Amino acid sequence: MKRLSLPLPLIASGATLAAGLFFLQSARAADKPQLDYVTNGTCDGLPRVDLGTPSGMCVGLVFQDRTPTANASSVVFPRTMVEVGNNLFILVDMGGWAANNGRIFKVFKDGAGTWKKERIPFAGKINNPHGSAVHPTNKRVYVATNGGIFSFDPIAPKDDAFLPANALALLPAPAGARHPLAAIAFSNDGNTLFVNHGSASDNCELPGGGSPTPANSDKAVLCPEAEFEPARGKDSVRGIVRAYDIKADGTLGDFKIFASHLRNSMALAVHPKSGILLQAENSRDAIDKADSSLNDAEEPREELNVLERGGKYGWPYCYNAGVKAPEFPNNTDCTTMRKPALLLPAHVAPLGLTYYFADAFPSWYKGKALVTYHGYREYGHKLVAVPTDSNGKPTGEAPYEIINNWTDKDTTPQGSPTGVTVARDGSVFVIDDKNRAVLRLAYDSSKGTGLPTPGLSKSDRKDPDVARRCAEMAKRSSEFTRIEREVIDPSCSQCHGASAGFPGGLQLLRCDDIGNAKRLLERNLTGHAFIKPRDLNESVVYRAMSAQPGVPAMPAGGLPREQLELVEKWILNGAPLPATPGLGAGKATSTAATILKREPKDSTDLSSDKKCAFPAGSTLGFTERFPAERGHFRLELAGADRSCPTFSGTVYVFGGHFSFTK
Repeated sequence: MKRLSLPLPLIASGATLAAGLFFLQSARAADKPQLDYVTNGTCDGLPRVDLGTPSGMCVGLVFQDRTPTANASSVVFPRTMVEVGNNLFILVDMGGWAANNGRIFKVFKDGAGTWKKERIPFAGKINNPHGSAVHPTNKRVYVATNGGIFSFDPIAPKDDAFLPANALALLPAPAGARHPLAAIAFSNDGNTLFVNHGSASDNCELPGGGSPTPANSDKAVLCPEAEFEPARGKDSVRGIVRAYDIKADGTLGDFKIFASHLRNSMALAVHPKSGILLQAENSRDAIDKADSSLNDAEEPREELNVLERGGKYGWPYCYNAGVKAPEFPNNTDCTTMRKPALLLPAHVAPLGLTYYFADAFPSWYKGKALVTYHGYREYGHKLVAVPTDSNGKPTGEAPYEIINNWTDKDTTPQGSPTGVTVARDGSVFVIDDKNRAVLRLAYDSSKGTGLPTPGLSKSDRKDPDVARRCAEMAKRSSEFTRIEREVIDPSCSQCHGASAGFPGGLQLLRCDDIGNAKRLLERNLTGHAFIKPRDLNESVVYRAMSAQPGVPAMPAGGLPREQLELVEKWILNGAPLPATPGLGAGKATSTAATILKREPKDSTDLSSDKKCAFPAGSTLGFTERFPAERGHFRLELAGADRSCPTFSGTVYVFGGHFSFTK
């Protein structure tokens, strides 16, 4: 029996396995980001992680759940955290983007000084929780979910707190809304709850991504979701911050539209002295699709806005400090809109915001606004401090980087910071959602001044292999190669190929038709593939591309019909991988093959016929189904005449076809 031998470096890189989804187990494949924090030394009693900070500052790892599972004790996608007692916090875990998988945890330091977490067993399902805040007088924790606002006593929580009947307010979102999550913040007196109600679209685009202004039109066009019309009512208006009255019993009264024309206010903070409401705006995407002369990497800028009652802040008609959006050339003068208090770098996605008034850090920090940059592009994955005046308004001075060098390297994953919390002891806790971690920033005056230096760092996103991949792809003409050229490269890889922190955990590199097809067919962290062959409804990426209900449209508005048809055809044809020249050229020695051995025995669920097709050439094709977790197993294949090549090794298998050269 001949034994198949494939060189490890070629397999690990994914360069030669053109017709299959096999990957040899390796410590860290070149195209996979570091997932774990490697600690070295201590930081104020916690294991220290390798991140950039000012001298004397350090970052400690409170905890990291390295394996996402459905286990009740696992944190899957943590977003925000509030302190409810000394060394006692409530952590809101969104549970990923799947519906009804949210969970709430207590995070606390036990009597031995060890940080622990404990899930609070609420009844029912919690749908995509994100924002959290503690009421200043009744001390209840309020949580905003995709659908409503709920509250509970953090010391003695009742298990029915999140049942639909106990919603304090509803936050309805149209199916497929682009921004279904809500940030919240209380006024200092506790009489008002400010709630983000993000836009359903990117920039009011039409289905398929078209401009709302007809070609050659000289008439102004209004965006329906951004404008209040009495006939539709205020519930239909999005891209706003709502202000709810708080009743004496802690329930919510009616809301008013506090501020409008805000795309997505994912971070809100009330200044503890002046009471002003500071907002971090997550600005639009893909501006170069509307105007090719604009550079999407640098435009538009994210914003910090001081919100005032009745203020209009520009979206979707204007961006930056009063520049007309290309989709709305005939609309009103942008000078009628409020200007940002500060422009932040493009696409940094500010998701966390708070003021620092504690005494644990140098006095320079007092009164500064701390902002997390969740974004995965060059300027993102940081914690910054924004200089403000005595009332909490940004002075216009550029932010200072407090945590940086948060990129994918041997000792750390690329960071994805969301919530930021100043603890009673003056330390700062930061949530990293994609890496399922809670971190703590501390200061030791004996080791440095703690003062940051001005400047904006930029992580390297160069892809040295892109030219080679483009040259190789030019030789191919398969179904998916056309999708790569006409859909993925122009519409997807700009975000999903930007760096190691790929949105949704999906990496789509430019000109990587073979690699991208494999990644779309792999099981992701949820245990499901992004694309399911011959099943459009179970292919979540297709549903996003077609702007179907239940998933955010990607790209904004979905794909035009002619591009969508290419994707449909490929999926319905079984989602075949692109062919690689030079493989499969050997002569077949058999027409059938069977599974001889599999170790461990429960690692596969064989298809009903338990046969492996062996077509012409030397491509061995078969279909296997595996559990949600990637299986490590040993597999031997042999033809009916016992002369078929044999493969054995420790591999990841996702099903499909396996090509080899004899």
